[in-house]
Amino acid sequence: MPSIARTLGAVGVGAVLALGVTQSASAAQGQLIIGSTTYNNPSGCYLVGSLPTQVQNHSTSIAYIFSTNNCTGFVIQTLTPGTSAPDYYGYSVYVG
Repeated sequence: MPSIARTLGAVGVGAVLALGVTQSASAAQGQLIIGSTTYNNPSGCYLVGSLPTQVQNHSTSIAYIFSTNNCTGFVIQTLTPGTSAPDYYGYSVYVG
């Protein structure tokens, strides 16, 4: 019995990992607009450029505005799909 439980556990972990990789590898549908630059089907990290600016999330994923470049530091704002906000302090935006 213990070997069956271990096998089923390993299969379950493998399925969860495969599902996670599949979901994170796909780009969001729609657009991310930072200032006057439009990104179609965004995925990953985008630099903001000059501040202040406007960030518009017209994608199917959540956009996270970070306090520093390269989507590191603190998340200072979260934009759900279909929302926008002025950005005074964020230097990068992650969509994933």
